[in-house]
Amino acid sequence: MNTNNIGRRQLIITAAGAGLGALLTNRAAAQNAPGIIAPPAEKAGTLHQQGLREISEVLGNISISTKEGLIKLVNHLVKQGVISAEQAKILEEVINAIFSSVNADHIPDLNKMYDEIGKIYDAMKKGADDVAVAIVSIARDSVAYAIERLRDLDPKTALELVESDVEGAISGAATGAKFGPRGKIIGAIIGAVGSSGWEAFRRARKAQ
Repeated sequence: MNTNNIGRRQLIITAAGAGLGALLTNRAAAQNAPGIIAPPAEKAGTLHQQGLREISEVLGNISISTKEGLIKLVNHLVKQGVISAEQAKILEEVINAIFSSVNADHIPDLNKMYDEIGKIYDAMKKGADDVAVAIVSIARDSVAYAIERLRDLDPKTALELVESDVEGAISGAATGAKFGPRGKIIGAIIGAVGSSGWEAFRRARKAQ
């Protein structure tokens, strides 16, 4: 599939994960972190293009902002050896918790969502290099932030920001894994920040 088939938002989400080369180079140099294999900075563009094509092929014609799209990405993480089948089931539980907390009018019950994701997180065995723990932690924090900001955001916008965080965390982990065990966790964090940052900007621009 041609990468032009990926929407503008998907490009930015994926780029947040795929453009980790230079960032990981700086972090590894500063902290001498074990388990991170940093590529030469000039390879960042090539890795970015690989990331775009990979995510595009995984999604096909399915939107990334859907339950089906997110589960496709989770299954991709399993195929790539980034997470285990057991961890994938946990991430699918989180995805189900997000979408089952939304009514027919696309209005979320954020408190219900937070409680369900919180229960999943509390039940997890938390390994230091467990990217599933990182993604669930990001999801839980994202919902908490959305609840906190509801005075400034309508519920639908809050939901889209949560979805963006989860999308970015999963796609970022997929690319970050190419840099070693800890790269996938860094990728999840950077991907989530880049993704929700774009969504917030898009919403602010739309409101003008």
